Amino acid sequence: DKGLILEVEGYCDPVGSEKYNLTLGQNRAQTVQLYLSGSHQIPVFRMYSISFGESNLKTPSEAGEGNAANRRVVVRVLGPATTASTVAP
Repeated sequence: DKGLILEVEGYCDPVGSEKYNLTLGQNRAQTVQLYLSGSHQIPVFRMYSISFGESNLKTPSEAGEGNAANRRVVVRVLGPATTASTVAP
């Protein structure tokens, strides 16, 4: 559906600083946005990206075990876009 809005979420493992992981998660999400736009013709204005960095770990582990599962991007379909309307008093 051409009216859908997508949320592209980037996640990281707990290795590195919080600031670094937030930036890395954002870069992951934006890379997927570019892929969806270029390969599947989804307009960029119908997507937004957000980084959760190292929060919401799938597998809590700082020892390296399971960290690959934490390095991920999740795409959520939020629903059709709506237009703002003005209501007269």
